Amino acid sequence: MSTTEGFAHPEFLVEADALEQRLGDPDLQILDCTMHLIPDPKITYHVVPGRLTEADIDAKIKEGGGKAMMKTVQGEELTFARGAGHLWVIDAKGDKAEVTIPNVMQSNGVIQVINKVLLPS
Repeated sequence: MSTTEGFAHPEFLVEADALEQRLGDPDLQILDCTMHLIPDPKITYHVVPGRLTEADIDAKIKEGGGKAMMKTVQGEELTFARGAGHLWVIDAKGDKAEVTIPNVMQSNGVIQVINKVLLPS
C-alpha cells in the first residue's frame, strides 16, 4: 500500500544529498515520485497532498496574509512564506528550507525541491 494512498497528487521532496546528510543514513534510497514513498514520518513530513504549483502556493500565502499552513501526509503542518524573493518552507521548530527548483511537473503531482531536510517535532 502506498503511503500516499488517498492523496492523488503528493507534492514535496527534498534534495537527496541534503536528506542523506541530515539523516546520516548512507543506505537511504531516495525514491522517484512515481514510486511509492517510504512510510517513514521523516519522509512523509515532506509530502503535502494536492497538485500545487508555486503560483498556487503563492496564492495561498496571499490569502493567509503572508503565510500558508499546509498539513503533510505525516500529519503535522508546514508553513509556506515568501521572503527576500524566495519561497520558504518552515517546520514547527522554525527551521527553514528554500525552494530551489520549483514546479517539477510529474504525472502524480508537482515537486517543489527544497535545499534542507525539515524534521517533524
